Amino acid sequence: MNDIIIDALPNHDQGAYAGYVDPELGDNSARLYWGGNVDRLERIKAEIDPLDVFSNPQSVRPAKKSSKRLVL
Repeated sequence: MNDIIIDALPNHDQGAYAGYVDPELGDNSARLYWGGNVDRLERIKAEIDPLDVFSNPQSVRPAKKSSKRLVL
């Protein structure tokens, strides 16, 4: 699909809107989106949404359970 769009807009700079789910980013998408904040966001996600009810293909997943306490 990306190739079709690129070919259709040869003189256009590429970009994406916020929230666009880009399958090209793969399994590491959360780190690409949020960088060094991922660990903190995963801990928060584990507290607020441990069953990952509110998710999309590239959202932060809940952190694995740990003995460390959540620090906000």
